[in-house]
Amino acid sequence: MAPLLFAVYIDDIDELFSFKRIVIYADDIILVTSSVSKLQNALNLCQSELESLDMSLNARKSCLRIGPRANASCVSIQTLNGVSLQWSDEIRYLGVHIICKRSFYRAAKSVFGKVGRVASEEVTIQLFNSKCLPVLIYGLEACSLTKSDLCSIDFVFNRFFYEIIQD
Repeated sequence: MAPLLFAVYIDDIDELFSFKRIVIYADDIILVTSSVSKLQNALNLCQSELESLDMSLNARKSCLRIGPRANASCVSIQTLNGVSLQWSDEIRYLGVHIICKRSFYRAAKSVFGKVGRVASEEVTIQLFNSKCLPVLIYGLEACSLTKSDLCSIDFVFNRFFYEIIQD
């Protein structure tokens, strides 16, 4: 009953986000944005709404950066009280571990390193499809992807093969 009451209580938060990249379940909220500055703005908006409902934000949570610039240094995300949220390579949400897509490269390079140019193309592709591709596309069926999102996934896939060809 508590998750339902929480959902009803904070139902208006979903309305605040025009980008529709907010996931709310029970007392957990995930904000998904395309940049660090947009994440800061979304966090401020979410925290303001929670405070107006006499609720607080848990600043011990972490932020996950995914994409080509995931390793680049950037400013920290801060609550309205000035508490910094920690950047992480992995977060856990509802018992599911969400890991930065660098693990796709790790899996793909591992497969290619083991079979490389020794195995046939068919074997390499089968291993790649069964061991690497699921890492890249895990959970995507739960997301509504834009054309830009799909291009980003294609970029990761094509970039790996371009790097392999160059070696």
